[in-house]
Amino acid sequence: MLARTHGQAASPTTLGKEIANFVYRLHNQYSKIKSHSFAGKLNGAVGNFNSHVFVYPEYDWPAISKEFIEGLDLVFNPYTT
Repeated sequence: MLARTHGQAASPTTLGKEIANFVYRLHNQYSKIKSHSFAGKLNGAVGNFNSHVFVYPEYDWPAISKEFIEGLDLVFNPYTT
């Protein structure tokens, strides 16, 4: 089949080679997504636990937030805006 480069005809290629290229790239992206770690926060709109402390000042909100986020298999991000 006719291959293309930069929007114009190029040298011939095979459908099998093009499918192999697609599968290789898809596998590469899947590996990157699979190994990526996702971060989470639970410290309010500006990251200071303001509304949390206003309602329940006696709780240790940074510790509760960390335990909750890590319980979801996320990386705890304590400093956010």
